[in-house]
Amino acid sequence: MDNMHLSFDHPTPELRKSVLERIRELSKHPKIRGLWLNLMQTLVAILAALIVGACLLLIIGANPIEAYGALLKGAMGSWPALARTLRTATPLIFTGLAVVVAFRAGYIYLGMEGSLYFGALGAALFGIYLAPGLPAILHLPLSLLAGFLAGGLWALFPAALRARWKVDEVVSTLMLNYVAVLLVDHLVYSFFQDQRVRGFRS
Repeated sequence: MDNMHLSFDHPTPELRKSVLERIRELSKHPKIRGLWLNLMQTLVAILAALIVGACLLLIIGANPIEAYGALLKGAMGSWPALARTLRTATPLIFTGLAVVVAFRAGYIYLGMEGSLYFGALGAALFGIYLAPGLPAILHLPLSLLAGFLAGGLWALFPAALRARWKVDEVVSTLMLNYVAVLLVDHLVYSFFQDQRVRGFRS
């Protein structure tokens, strides 16, 4: 046991060589290599964005360190700040994950903003008008499901245009985003706005 303990505390050159060879073999594996490349690309992109932002801040006479510190503090400096960040980022994260499905299928879907707006409207209307008396354990998932269905139904328009008339989905989905945003704004401010807010605005 003592010899084994000493061997682990002081590895032999053969042991070091075998460990290094194992690490080299793993680094050459396609999946491991792909993960490292993706990680490096992400880090390089973040670093480049920080450098460009710092240069712009210097041009206007601001201190990049203070600015980034305030940005970090405002995003994650307290529990309320972290909650606000998660509240804003969560819909965007799920929207980005939804785009991956289309990309995997070989289509470039750029209508995620329109689907997000209609999904939010569908979830809100279902939760307020159709399921107000349900318990929370059913109210929340059913409202989310209604939002998913509403966002998916909005995506049927460019899908039908693509299937029927071979309309390029890049152009149709991008242009329909403006239609969705303006239509949802019109519906909210004209029909579904809180009466107290409507009276205040008028």
